[in-house]
Amino acid sequence: MKTNLKKLTALLVAVAMMFALAACGGKKGDDVVEETEYAEEELVDADGNPVSDNSGSTSDGKSSGKSDTTTKVYVADDNQGAKLQPIGNPYGSIPSNVKGTTVKFATWIDHTSNESTQVLKDFTAKTGIKVELVKVPQVGYMSKMTSMIASGQAPDVFVDNYEFPVSLKIAQPVNSYVNLKDPVWSKAHISYSTFNGKTYIVNGENVHWNFVNGIIYHKKTAEDNGITTPDDYLAEGKWNWSNLRQFMKDYSSIPGDYYGGLLKPEELAASAGTGLVKYNNGKFSSGIGDSQLTEAIKKVADINKNGYSMDSTLQKFFCDGTQALTLGSNWQFTKSAIAWETLKPGSMGFVPLPAPDKGEAYAPQNTRGYGICKGSKNPEGAGYFLRYFLDAANYDNNVVYKDASVTVPMIEKVRSENAKRKKCLVVSENCMNLVNSTLYNNIATELKGTDPSQIASVLSKKSGVCKNAADKANDLVNKAK
Repeated sequence: MKTNLKKLTALLVAVAMMFALAACGGKKGDDVVEETEYAEEELVDADGNPVSDNSGSTSDGKSSGKSDTTTKVYVADDNQGAKLQPIGNPYGSIPSNVKGTTVKFATWIDHTSNESTQVLKDFTAKTGIKVELVKVPQVGYMSKMTSMIASGQAPDVFVDNYEFPVSLKIAQPVNSYVNLKDPVWSKAHISYSTFNGKTYIVNGENVHWNFVNGIIYHKKTAEDNGITTPDDYLAEGKWNWSNLRQFMKDYSSIPGDYYGGLLKPEELAASAGTGLVKYNNGKFSSGIGDSQLTEAIKKVADINKNGYSMDSTLQKFFCDGTQALTLGSNWQFTKSAIAWETLKPGSMGFVPLPAPDKGEAYAPQNTRGYGICKGSKNPEGAGYFLRYFLDAANYDNNVVYKDASVTVPMIEKVRSENAKRKKCLVVSENCMNLVNSTLYNNIATELKGTDPSQIASVLSKKSGVCKNAADKANDLVNKAK
């Protein structure tokens, strides 16, 4: 029966592309928000001097009082944003020529009918700045934005939906328009997108738009069948690659059509700080030859070979419990995640990625972020909008999440665990798309069907294409410097 199900789902994989996680519909809001549719750590300055940081923030956007010095963040000395947005009163000094203006936000999401509806209204009420949603399709977003900028129709704010460093093509530095010393900002985003003191991509430290990455799994089904869960392993300090495999094996043994889940070949590598293409200290490089990359992909290949992984990306098979686990984030628990609307948070578990069997554990760092467009006609207004829109304190968790009393504690647990680890920016697919839009998926498909004993040999043959992808990504970074 499992074989037949795999054949059936193989025919349906393409359908999964229809479920864009952030695709939202709905009616327009009031006249505060307009819509325009287009058919297609330690803070240090550039010299390494310490910068006061007010020690981070909590899930509700308030100061936690705890110091986090694990990430060095280079902040430009000429950060004029500090004058525009004083810490503690960021909207108290809005210039009179900015009040009454409109910020154009380029997005595919209808923010007038989701958790941001009230946030946009409150922003205008507080600042006097209106928001116009410029509807740009998610597919081909960066290409469309590039064309709009070239034709003098640049919006003010853009979304980087896992496309860094391509997003550098359309971004201008934000330093003069936001106060990067404000603890509301994600230190990781500032760190990876800052070059020569100029920062291009930002996100809120704890806002739900800054995705918390981990593994979502069917906790209740596992417990009902006497299976040791990822949360059990985590509590015992034994949540590693081998016990991930054990959990998937145990879940697959439940009578009926049950599978351990779905893992793509490279997905475990991030928990060891590596990937087919890596990013460290502002530079991309090939990960081929990294022993941890080889071990991570061998582990997934072994899981596939033994039949513990289901050959389908359809959310349906995870939501109904057929698949035990999937790599995901807090996004799957939001009310806006339409493709995951049948997910029942009360029966789920959420844990960080397992640690490698040997070596240090890393947390995957997403590249979902926001920035100010090149050619923006209202960059100051854009700065105030980003500060408000990306502040977790301005959102009601009961509006953002399904069963918030259940989901928020799970999310904060994973956020806390991830904060203890170094970050690994996940960039392989982004970079390979610069070479060929099908390259990453082609390599993933080949690795998926490779016997574990042959993984090292197959990877060695990918050295050239991975280096080429890294070189193209570095070219974009160099142009931004």
